[in-house]
Amino acid sequence: MNKRLFGSCILALLMALCSPLLRAQDQQDQSAQPAQPAQATPPAPAPQSDQAAPAQPAQADQGQPAPADQGQAGQAAQPLVEEPDAATQPDAATANGTQIVIPEGTEFKLQLHSSVNSKTAKPGDRVLTTLLDPVSVEDEDVLTKGVRVDGHVSEVKEAARRGRGGDLMVIFDTIEMPSGEKVAIQGSLTEVFSSRSGGSEKVGPEGDLKGKGASRKEQAALILGPTAIGAAAGGLAPGIAAAGAGIAMAYLIPKGKQATLLAGSLIGMRLDRDVTVIMPAQESK
Repeated sequence: MNKRLFGSCILALLMALCSPLLRAQDQQDQSAQPAQPAQATPPAPAPQSDQAAPAQPAQADQGQPAPADQGQAGQAAQPLVEEPDAATQPDAATANGTQIVIPEGTEFKLQLHSSVNSKTAKPGDRVLTTLLDPVSVEDEDVLTKGVRVDGHVSEVKEAARRGRGGDLMVIFDTIEMPSGEKVAIQGSLTEVFSSRSGGSEKVGPEGDLKGKGASRKEQAALILGPTAIGAAAGGLAPGIAAAGAGIAMAYLIPKGKQATLLAGSLIGMRLDRDVTVIMPAQESK
């Protein structure tokens, strides 16, 4: 009986001593274990849009490459277009026509539509004419009858005494094409085919229109008259006599004629430099 009691006391004492140690060991074991991560709350499913595009069914591989990105595909699908050389591009003025050069020296026959007179004309006055005969280049009509060819008065000298006729110069500067386009030219007067004034106007080598001057008899009188009168004066000083005779003859001989061309006169004109015109395609064939 005493042995059992003694054993029980020893066992109780051991348990009392070991209990704190066992509790401390349990706490250490619990602190050494890693903390369990908190489980994330799954997000709520997004509402599906009514206009969502249906999924494209997968295409079976039939030897065609899979479509690439839309931006790259758009660039790859466009073929490269070579820019034409600037030298081969037609000029805007010749896109619907053909360039034709009327060479220097080409003759024009014109009808005058405005009168000119060396007494009343001034430099800059316009001179209006139309083409009477077509102008051809290599057997092709380039300018048709009726085309406007205009110019201006560049120099004027009025008729004067001592039989000096008037003088004026006309420069042709514009051709107006049937399309309304105006082409700059440089042309000079060459001759007068027919004058409505009835005069005998002549064209000088520089293209100036000359009024009728003193006749040869009148010119001879201007030269010989003063000498003959001075010789007949006898005792008078020859110089004084000749001077007086010259003044008298100058007043006796009338003024020369004015250089005049009336509207309707037929005249000739010559190009002084090449001119390039644009012929419509249907007319250049």
